[in-house]
Amino acid sequence: MKTLSILLVFAITLSCKQKYESVIYSIPSNYEGNVLIIFDQKSGVPPLYENGRRVYEIPSSGVLRTQFSPISLYEVYFRYKDSSEIKYLTSSDSKNKKNDSNEIVICNLEPGEYEPKKDIKLTYQIFSVCSLKSMENIGDKRDDFIWTNILPN
Repeated sequence: MKTLSILLVFAITLSCKQKYESVIYSIPSNYEGNVLIIFDQKSGVPPLYENGRRVYEIPSSGVLRTQFSPISLYEVYFRYKDSSEIKYLTSSDSKNKKNDSNEIVICNLEPGEYEPKKDIKLTYQIFSVCSLKSMENIGDKRDDFIWTNILPN
């Protein structure tokens, strides 16, 4: 029983040490397409914070290589660089929307890992910025977008 208590305290302590951060995804104005963020890149964009929140400044290519490490617990905000907010579309939201809408949304935010070599692991996030009308078309191009852009130049 004593061992179980010690393990429980250890597990709780570890879970409390997980870092929680808010993230702002700042996307080029009028951008539509896939966005790929590749973490832990030594020559990537240095960390940037705004009001205590991480800021991922997405370039016009849609590919951001950042020195930030990935985090598992976070609150997200999406905006165009002109500060207008973009709605994050959850799967339940998409069921309630008309698929012919031109409303721009963020969808399919997913993490990923790729190991091109035994000792190299690339951690990334990908998501789409699109109208509901073009969601399926942009989604079909996600895998090609990842594999075209994931490896260092």
